[in-house]
Amino acid sequence: MSFIQLEGLNEVAEPQIQPEGSYDLVISDVEDYVNDNGRTIIRLRLEFEGNDEAASFLYWISLPKEDDEIETQKLLLLSTKRCLAAFGISIDDGFDPSDLVGATGNSAVSVEIPEGMDNEVNVLKLPKLK
Repeated sequence: MSFIQLEGLNEVAEPQIQPEGSYDLVISDVEDYVNDNGRTIIRLRLEFEGNDEAASFLYWISLPKEDDEIETQKLLLLSTKRCLAAFGISIDDGFDPSDLVGATGNSAVSVEIPEGMDNEVNVLKLPKLK
């Protein structure tokens, strides 16, 4: 095989985990699925606005199920509402997940090493509702 020229190969680098702090974020992708327990999950891919070298990271919205205990339903609704509020998504007893793509907001981000992993990841820390 002959030499293969790849433009940008010399410059490409690993995306960087960002230090703990408050950041302007943008939701770049949304995907929904049903997990093994029958719960609908909405997976958000978050990016640091204006920082192409930063690693994107994920946040999951877990929707309540009819058979959840009342306290579980309230906790999941509150978590969902916090996320929607942080990214300026209007709610009217519901929301359209497609409205999340491109939404921006400012929120705290921490650095954690998830259980079973060896590397650090950024984690969204949503503010309480006002």
